[in-house]
Amino acid sequence: MRKVGLGIIEKEGEVLIVKREKVEKGNDGSFLTWAFPGGKVEEESVQEAAKREVFEETGYEVEIKGLICKREFEEFQVRLYYYSCRIVRQQNNADFDGVTAVKWVKPSELIDYFTSELAPGLVKYFRLS
Repeated sequence: MRKVGLGIIEKEGEVLIVKREKVEKGNDGSFLTWAFPGGKVEEESVQEAAKREVFEETGYEVEIKGLICKREFEEFQVRLYYYSCRIVRQQNNADFDGVTAVKWVKPSELIDYFTSELAPGLVKYFRLS
């Protein structure tokens, strides 16, 4: 199971999500289009992967504040690590690697974009229950 670091970035009551260029398909027929910015671990820690991928996908350089929760997705054979992040600066010439859209949404609107249920730790973090 591969490890994936994701950045949860909040600003003014909204959270940042990205629309993937390539739709990921799960082994159960599920699919993933919108997601939190982040990606798979290469030759680095999960935190470093989250920071690198957030920058590559959004142009935001972030600082990791802490781990919110972990979740395993058997359908996609991944173990997700959700990190609370703070924006340090924005780079205007980012190439938005693998992303076709970047959008700020209210946490209560995530259900309109995501095809799977939020991790229980995120539901608690966003106070959605």
